[in-house]
Amino acid sequence: MEYDGIVADLNQNSPISRLVPDILIDIFQRVHNLHMNEWNPRNYGLLDISHGRIALTRVCRRWRSISLNMPSLWRNITFSTPGWTQEMLLRSRPLSVDIHFNSDCHRDYGPGKRDLSELNALAVESISRARKLRLVDKVVDVIILSVTPAPLLEELHLSRLYPHLRHATRIVPPSIFDGKAPRLQKLFLHELTIHPASPILFGLTFLEIRNGAGAAHHPLSEWLHALMYMPQLEHLHLGHALSPGSQDPNFPMVTLSHLKTLGLGVLALSDCIEFTNHISIPSATFVEVNIIEIQMNRPTPRNMIPSYAERPIKALRITFMECGFSVDGELDDSSSLKISVIDYGDLMSEAAANNILPTLAHFNVRFVHDLTIHISELRLDWSPILSRFPSVNTLHVTGTSLDIFAIALAHSTSAGPVCPSLRRLGFQYEMPEIYDEHIIHKDFFNILQRVVDTRKANGAVLEELIVFGEAVPQSEGAVDTTALGLRKVPDDYFFNRDRESLSDRALLVEDIATESASL
Repeated sequence: MEYDGIVADLNQNSPISRLVPDILIDIFQRVHNLHMNEWNPRNYGLLDISHGRIALTRVCRRWRSISLNMPSLWRNITFSTPGWTQEMLLRSRPLSVDIHFNSDCHRDYGPGKRDLSELNALAVESISRARKLRLVDKVVDVIILSVTPAPLLEELHLSRLYPHLRHATRIVPPSIFDGKAPRLQKLFLHELTIHPASPILFGLTFLEIRNGAGAAHHPLSEWLHALMYMPQLEHLHLGHALSPGSQDPNFPMVTLSHLKTLGLGVLALSDCIEFTNHISIPSATFVEVNIIEIQMNRPTPRNMIPSYAERPIKALRITFMECGFSVDGELDDSSSLKISVIDYGDLMSEAAANNILPTLAHFNVRFVHDLTIHISELRLDWSPILSRFPSVNTLHVTGTSLDIFAIALAHSTSAGPVCPSLRRLGFQYEMPEIYDEHIIHKDFFNILQRVVDTRKANGAVLEELIVFGEAVPQSEGAVDTTALGLRKVPDDYFFNRDRESLSDRALLVEDIATESASL
């Protein structure tokens, strides 16, 4: 008893115990915010965001009393067990709540089927109090059938897992929440779509639907009609939500004057064109389009995004990936756009160049002055592509097959060398995914010197040459390119002791020597 009294006196007289409740409440809120910043919403069924708050209640009786009478500390609720979830709902009264429920976490462990049923019921009962709802997996199928109004709801995130193991993509019916969610601003759907006539769409500022190519679709006219009731929309992403080939040339233009980002996922280029032909968006809108050309049809030289058809692009980036390539750039007014053409053809051949050229034809690239190209391990003749950029003065190249790319820079036509305005050139080497494939050849540095000399002879003098982060002098004989190669690139990049690899390397050396000798 005497010991307990001493401890009580120490706790009561400690500096932290003398803090007034308002300061403690502020500390508690800051601790909770720090915990929330580290919390990953992708794992909100596995990592309970209430752990940090529970720790506060166990420091001393005073802290517990203050924290339990602080509803704002408990309004972020992760559904775990029915009992604890109910306790969190009680502690957060009378405030609105942010609910996170990943029912997939209860598939093989955690609460049994009875508990899961109780949690689903609690989720439905909480709709009227919910400010934010983030729901994953089976509970989504329950919520979308609810007709309980959601008067306080501001954000709704619904995500279904493993749709390929179940029925086709579910459609959120217009009857959800009885059509009453007057404060809803943000709606995110994954492997779900929603009927465009749903009343909860009207007035949104954020709409994102991300589905696979086999998802349920709705006609273009229905989506355009819905967008007319979203004049304040700032973010729009429709991933495979448009019916392929749905056209309505008579539908009026829809103006989205506040739009900042536009994302489209479509099966064919024509679907993208049809949609963008019917919307008017600000020039500063960031645009991203993902196209799957399932018939292997190449884009035709017409305006993919009409809003950008004639706007000159000042900076461009071409990036090669395993499944295709992307093109993104900046407009004169610092706006940006991104076009991604996903092609399942063999990109490691000259066929890739045939796909890039018609894609570039959609945009005004004549005035691009800053060009970045990530070539990966692609080996092709780059001169036709480079010839599309007469005004580029800065070129930065990254990748593995730098030796082949450098040869294209010495190419000349009757009009002169490619990229005649080029003044600054930079190369950065990237290790290949497979070590023995397309390892850079030492002759790259000799080829580069010949490129510099050839362009100088044609009146296209380089002012700056950066190779692997090192500035290279331009005067003839001022730099030993062989020594530069040995210094900047580890010897292992060039050689491999495996006999078969050495044989392949000998063939590559012969090819490079033949091409460089022709410069």
